[in-house]
Amino acid sequence: MPASGTKVTCVTCHAPHGARYSRLLVDREEQLCFRCHNDTASSMSGRNIKSEFIKEETVSGYVYRTSYHDIFGNNPEAKVECSSCHGPHTVAAVPLSGTSTTSQLSDPQNTKRPFAGQSASTGLGGLANYVGDLSDFCLRCHESEAAVPTAKASITEFVPFSISFPSLSFTTNSGRWWKGGFKLNAHGKAALTCGDCHNSHGSDYPALQRYPEDTANTSGECLRCHSDAGPGPDIGIFLTNKPYSHPTLTVSGYVYHSNTENYANMPLASRHAECVDCHDPHQADRDDGSIAAPGARKPIAGVSGLWIDFTGTSWDSWPPPSNQYGLIRGIDYQYQLCFKCHSFYSYGNNPPASPSGGFPETDQAKEFNEKNPAYHAVAGESKIPMYDSNNDNTPDTYYGAYKSPWTATSRLYCTDCHAFTFTDSYGNLKSSKGPHGSDIPFILERPWIPDTSQSNATGKPGTSDHLCFKCHEYEYYTDNGTPSVTARSKFSDGSTPNLHRKVTKHARAGCAACHGAIPHGYKRRGNLVVQGESPYRADMISSGRRISVVPLADD
Repeated sequence: MPASGTKVTCVTCHAPHGARYSRLLVDREEQLCFRCHNDTASSMSGRNIKSEFIKEETVSGYVYRTSYHDIFGNNPEAKVECSSCHGPHTVAAVPLSGTSTTSQLSDPQNTKRPFAGQSASTGLGGLANYVGDLSDFCLRCHESEAAVPTAKASITEFVPFSISFPSLSFTTNSGRWWKGGFKLNAHGKAALTCGDCHNSHGSDYPALQRYPEDTANTSGECLRCHSDAGPGPDIGIFLTNKPYSHPTLTVSGYVYHSNTENYANMPLASRHAECVDCHDPHQADRDDGSIAAPGARKPIAGVSGLWIDFTGTSWDSWPPPSNQYGLIRGIDYQYQLCFKCHSFYSYGNNPPASPSGGFPETDQAKEFNEKNPAYHAVAGESKIPMYDSNNDNTPDTYYGAYKSPWTATSRLYCTDCHAFTFTDSYGNLKSSKGPHGSDIPFILERPWIPDTSQSNATGKPGTSDHLCFKCHEYEYYTDNGTPSVTARSKFSDGSTPNLHRKVTKHARAGCAACHGAIPHGYKRRGNLVVQGESPYRADMISSGRRISVVPLADD
């Protein structure tokens, strides 16, 4: 009886004198393995391994799973074999580190060593077992490009083949095949292993996913954890129960999304927003507040976005030439992720209709262009100027009044406005942790009602809880209450330091009577707009109906 405890002897797999296959094998390696591992009774694991790669056999050949480790050589750029992970001479059922299950794995860097045994144990080859969990095993090949196993053979080491990966042009993230930081990030620190999300051999879903796509009716790969019943932050409630959200659950990612998709000039019918368009689950980490705006916070680490060099551009000279923008794999700033889909890069001159407003989406990269006369300080430094408050010819005080912690020089995230928090029926505070979903149009955190014909238009009495007044002091810009500061407004004259509070003219007119209804940025200082500049002012669509805002007589 062989030391392995099985009835497998040398001649089960090897021809003693000669064979057409390397290493005197009597068949191609995968077919040789499938001779035994094609039903549950013959496998130590109790699994039908062949069926995990192959969905069915037909007269014309195999029907493969949607994704699988390519032990068949179907992709000439890829190389991996059964023996790359399971050394047939030394593999044994050893305890898998940190679990009650056993491993039938070998160390891909040296298949003479069983993987995941206890450190004091030795394998059938007399070498100490390699200790680790399933993620440690996968990282033996997926740690980094430099760490991919290469073929070698000696008395103490054996790697049967040099592993190779297809040279795909990944567009969704910077990690590509390499997942070296996984165990240091959120999912790894939560004690998830690769096997919690991926199958090892093959899957009916892309990327060896263990679970199906998330839909409005199915909690799949992400929402099985990121929902009310799961251990992760509850994102599902914002995607399923809010009237305004990204179409993550309503547009099929399997049809339109891939990790090599082209985000540039994407056909409108193909627009989608899968979780992995904005998050790399192998690099994402919990937001600990250590990254200041506009830097890319940890939950979106490693994802792709649009970089733009704004040099030489303006509102009327847009977009920039093709050598001044492109896809960046691993964003530096949050806004680069948003620009990937919400700018000329994605939809050129044929923008989709805004799900919230019904009018064509605007180019947010154009609006936040740091060369514009005015913008909210997302992509560029604040342009709010200072004035001389002491009449000594030295500017020393910023115009305007702001609510702490906001100041005239604060940089902003897109998610400072596009996010949502609410208290559920059980009294639990739920945070969307980004623009996943909201009760308010445009996935806003607070109401923004630019329709100045409405009594509750932002800036009118009773709207202190609206979006503008998260940062700008309500009492300062309206005639309701007493301002906390006496600083001048940029909208002032020699005798009146703040004309916003002029009761008969401005104080109750509403913010959008003068300022852009899409407040990202504009071609005129102060984000000021005039009649006819649709959709930034006239003919703007709000709450599903068309309105026209008429300028005040003294505008």
